Amino acid sequence: MGGVVALFAALGAYRTVDDPDLYWHLKVGESILEQRAVPAVDVYSFTFGGHPYSVDWASEAIMAALHAHFGEGGLFALAALLAAAAMLLTALRMRTPGTPMLAAPAIACLLLVYDVSSFRFSPRPQTFLFVCLGILMWLFERAEAQRDLRPLWGVPVLVLLWTNLHMSSFIAVAFAGALAVGYLISLRGRWGVSLAPHWRQLALLAVATLVACFVAPHPLGRLHTAVGALFVHSSTTSVLSEWHAPALAYWLGPAGFLLAALALALALDWRRVKAHELAVLAVAIWLGFRHVRFLPILALVVGPIAYRHLSAALSFRLARGQGWKRFIPAIDRGLAVTMLAGFALGSLVFDSRSAWLGGTGRPHAQLAGRAYPVDATRFLARERLTGNMYNTFHFGGYLLYHLGPAVKVFIDGRTANLYDDAHMRDIMEIRSAWPRVFARWNIQYAITQHGEVETGLSADPHWSLVFFDDAALVFVRNDGPNAEVARRLAYRELLPPFAGAPELDPERMARMASEAQRAIDASPTSALAHILRGRVRALERDLPGFEDDMRTAIRLDPSRTEPWQRLGLLALGRHQMAEAVRDLGRALELKPGAADIRFALAAAHWAAGDQGAMLDTLRPLAVGGRTLDELVTMVTRAPTGQAP
Repeated sequence: MGGVVALFAALGAYRTVDDPDLYWHLKVGESILEQRAVPAVDVYSFTFGGHPYSVDWASEAIMAALHAHFGEGGLFALAALLAAAAMLLTALRMRTPGTPMLAAPAIACLLLVYDVSSFRFSPRPQTFLFVCLGILMWLFERAEAQRDLRPLWGVPVLVLLWTNLHMSSFIAVAFAGALAVGYLISLRGRWGVSLAPHWRQLALLAVATLVACFVAPHPLGRLHTAVGALFVHSSTTSVLSEWHAPALAYWLGPAGFLLAALALALALDWRRVKAHELAVLAVAIWLGFRHVRFLPILALVVGPIAYRHLSAALSFRLARGQGWKRFIPAIDRGLAVTMLAGFALGSLVFDSRSAWLGGTGRPHAQLAGRAYPVDATRFLARERLTGNMYNTFHFGGYLLYHLGPAVKVFIDGRTANLYDDAHMRDIMEIRSAWPRVFARWNIQYAITQHGEVETGLSADPHWSLVFFDDAALVFVRNDGPNAEVARRLAYRELLPPFAGAPELDPERMARMASEAQRAIDASPTSALAHILRGRVRALERDLPGFEDDMRTAIRLDPSRTEPWQRLGLLALGRHQMAEAVRDLGRALELKPGAADIRFALAAAHWAAGDQGAMLDTLRPLAVGGRTLDELVTMVTRAPTGQAP
């Protein structure tokens, strides 16, 4: 049954990835394969070009090679293989010699481990860490089971491999040290041997393991990066949620249940708790409480230990049962099959991606999701803009991969590896600090996400918007080396925040229509571009064209409120109440705090004769001295609606 959970883990790795680090890892891997050398300094940014930084060279080279030969499928296959291997190692470590496996508790623990860990099962170097950690724990547990130190000679070899795959190998030293100390405490009493004949072997093992951590390119830089990320709270790490301490919500979900299972298991089986287990649990729990990205480490360590003690305690108590003892295997298998079937139904059949399913759903393998500036990057490549570029943090890796090193980025995901605190503070404060930052770095064009700096740039006469879609906007300076692009492609009428209806000026209307069509030509899959053209068509009283654009926008991005609201108002004006209730209801689901949508939906319910639904819709607005009767009067006396 562990194999079934490993299969879920493999399928869970096939999902849309919007990791901002993925593409810079691929770019570094490609450069390693091409140049047959590990980069020592940055060549991809103009802000920190020439500065030294460390890379996970072996895993990045593996990823780049798979991507070169098999495309995106190779990366997802690697993630699936590593995820399955991590879960199989977890299942293997749950076995205890002489204790029968209880299927239901084992499946419950495995699913909890998967639920906590799966958000990191993606194509990135850190996924190698989980497999290496499982092997490390298995080697120590095998040494104890055999009462022999020889399996521990695999630890230096593993750490040597680990340190070149991912710079977290210093965590391996912490775990190895905790395990070793625990074993030394219990060695005499449990193994019945003296330490004296083995001290030289133990010392050699310790030295070999420490040396293995430094057998990698730029070892001191890797040590500095790892220690800084673990122990130093800085702007460099605080900008990313994965470096934050887990919020309470994490502990109220699968992670909390896993810790509760551990506490119960240790309480029920406290006599068999070993010193090395307590030592390694202390390290894992400390890491899990310190950073979100280390929650999988907590789960992969805690899960097998919790199960082993829970299984031992339950087996002892169940063995004392008499009349109903023969039914236990059938009940156990039935519960295990039920849990697996429920997981499979929820994830693969109903495509539910809740935290309790580890984010697993039907496979949707895709790298370039909506989070990446795909069309904006093509625009930059086509127009060949020059000068220093500002880019949104999450766009850096994608831009670096597709345009670098010819085009240098301002920032990317190498936060702990390269960029310093001052630079990261500028990123965090960019909404208000952009004039200072742009002046300091002589920025000539900018590619930003919505809601970042476009309000300030749109109001500044020195800047022009030359491209936009659902993911990104591109601005250029009017008086710099890209002045010709600004003159030719600037949007004069469709600037964000997008203004309401203009005066019915035929020339302005023609310019608006031309710009809206150009936006669609530049990015045909942009819902925003279709919404803007729909606005223009509504002003021109081209209602069929307006309706077509709004429905296209919904098809491209059903999470946008405006097309649902506008179609609902159109249906309300046409007295098509069923359609009005449907579309306005969906708009209200997307934006429940919008009073105008709520009033319009209440009007649709009233016109449809559904007084109860009207009252339910208006009730949340009966605050601040306004009574429900007053709200009803406002709705019933208002016009039934009008076309947009």
